[in-house]
Amino acid sequence: MTAYPDEIVSNISNAKQAALLKAAYQLFRKHGFQRVSIEEICRTAGVSKVTFYKYYAGKDELIIAMVKSIIERHISISDTIMQSGKSIKEKLEQIISSKRNLISNLGEEMVHSILLTPITANYLSEIRGAALQSVRSFFTREQQQGNINPKVNVDFILLFMEEINKMVDNEAMLNKFGSVEQMVAQINEILMFGIVARDKQ
Repeated sequence: MTAYPDEIVSNISNAKQAALLKAAYQLFRKHGFQRVSIEEICRTAGVSKVTFYKYYAGKDELIIAMVKSIIERHISISDTIMQSGKSIKEKLEQIISSKRNLISNLGEEMVHSILLTPITANYLSEIRGAALQSVRSFFTREQQQGNINPKVNVDFILLFMEEINKMVDNEAMLNKFGSVEQMVAQINEILMFGIVARDKQ
């Protein structure tokens, strides 16, 4: 099992609430959101439904709390990388590695659930603007420092990335790949190296 359950409850002092989040994470990772009930979460956590409702109004509220914790942690890691003094190649490689680790840790079932369940898809849509602005600042800064091709328009990069996000949210597109991780790997390969063979660049 990954270290994620411990990381997503690091700011929660109540042991029963932490147990609920850990149990939910483990079950969602294996089965996705739809196939897991509150009863199953409580049974796995070893707490009663009364205790569950003490902390969460329902399963949706628990899902959002858990996903927010995971995504905010990932954003914090990415921001730290972008602000570091490493080369742009190292930064991009580390950001890509962090994203792929995130997807691997969440597992295929939970990633699909996050992308395709309305409440979590809406949350991702809400934070996308701020995330894109952070990325824009990163690319602009790197371009000003001579690390990105000056002929490339930063706003075009962002538009391109926005279209990629739409592709990732599309279930038909997800089904064309063996896994979400494989799709992200392909996207990152194009973003970093383009379509020309590396020995021809």
